[in-house]
Amino acid sequence: MNSKISVVMSVYNGDKYLKESIQSILNQTFKEFELIIINDGSIDKSEDIIKEFSDNRIIYLKNKKNKGLIYSLNYGLSKAKGKYIARMDADDICYLNRFEVQYRYLEENLDVYLVGGQAKNFSLDKKEKMTKMPLEYERIKEKILFSNPFIHPTVMFRREIYDNGFFYNSDLKGAEDFGLWQEIIYKYKCINLPNILIKYRVLLTSETRIYDKKIEEKINVHKKIYRRALENIGVKLNDYELDIYTKCCIGSIDFKKNTKNKNLNTLYLILIKILSNYRNERKRLNKLIIYRYLLTSYRVKKIYIKDFSKLLLNCLKLKIRKRYEE
Repeated sequence: MNSKISVVMSVYNGDKYLKESIQSILNQTFKEFELIIINDGSIDKSEDIIKEFSDNRIIYLKNKKNKGLIYSLNYGLSKAKGKYIARMDADDICYLNRFEVQYRYLEENLDVYLVGGQAKNFSLDKKEKMTKMPLEYERIKEKILFSNPFIHPTVMFRREIYDNGFFYNSDLKGAEDFGLWQEIIYKYKCINLPNILIKYRVLLTSETRIYDKKIEEKINVHKKIYRRALENIGVKLNDYELDIYTKCCIGSIDFKKNTKNKNLNTLYLILIKILSNYRNERKRLNKLIIYRYLLTSYRVKKIYIKDFSKLLLNCLKLKIRKRYEE
């Protein structure tokens, strides 16, 4: 079997939606793929559902006990034989032409190593909401300083990325994909397609939702990621600054009344550092900087006009300087 794409899917007690998810992959218009399913120690009917399918493109792997998503994904990657590797979650639904669209794009654009796309979110009430991610490489490099620029189960990438030693970090539980993008973003060109590639199921019981409730763990993991993101553009923060920046980016603001002034001023200084150090093309960075400051001010119900005015002035100066240099 000639597998041009290796699809990696981990499942843990996902019997409720697993069949629909697998079927959406097997029904793809692009047929030359292998589907690697890692059963991560499920104790429900997940294994029975997987074994119902007789398709020889399915490669079934099983952990004797639950080892977690990161271990399972890396295990699946180690078994992948395809030219390209695609991610898929066990509760989402692929649009039928997803692989065809991504495969064709990567074949025609040899300078691009990773391609994601857009998604429609839906929940138990069946209401759908579009999730839009930035398309161009430069915009993705701007966004990644503040938040994840890819929807993980839409991603397909060249296997060279894995072969060159890039995989999911076990220290970044709950944000392993965001951490991986930080490592590869300046080494490989990555883009998002405008196409809607999946229906993304929003569940209160999903691993991401459960992780979001463990706020201290989430903060500590994201501090590692944001430290790396800022170091990539030459910005180094001390522990206090990194804590403030991380909490602002993930929306976990706990500014007490007597610390608001200091913390908002610290955020202002960090944002100025980002503006000063970012040497690449900046199509939307100024807007993202202003948005981040205003959003944090709104959340803590406080704004310091002096700092905000300085921030606006710095954005304007950099924009004028950029035009002058051109």
